[in-house]
Amino acid sequence: MARAAERKRIAREFKGGALYVYGSIKKLADNIIELYERATRIANITARQRLEQYLWRALEERGLNGNGDEVRLRLPRNYEEIARMVNITPQYISELLKEMEEEGLLLWDGRNLTIVDRRRLWHEGDLEEPRPNH
Repeated sequence: MARAAERKRIAREFKGGALYVYGSIKKLADNIIELYERATRIANITARQRLEQYLWRALEERGLNGNGDEVRLRLPRNYEEIARMVNITPQYISELLKEMEEEGLLLWDGRNLTIVDRRRLWHEGDLEEPRPNH
């Protein structure tokens, strides 16, 4: 009788542990799927789009979500670090920033940027709706 009760207790504990492990594995699998889908979505975006996405996130991290009005941003990293993050050369970052300045998207002075209209920055949300000229 005691052995039967012990087997039931062990079975309950095993079942509870198995459900916990299953839940953890499912959560991990969901995270992996989400990361895979995100990587797949951004795999074919341009260097400029990656840089604009970086700027978008830098604004969000600082709570500068504004309504599209002009916003100032000091780049939190040097060009070499940003270049590694967006997978382009520091020289190309300079070229892209100059291009965006010529288009009136931003004003650029070294690490200080003034983004004229935040809504014009490309970001992952734009993957659902293609934007002209980007």
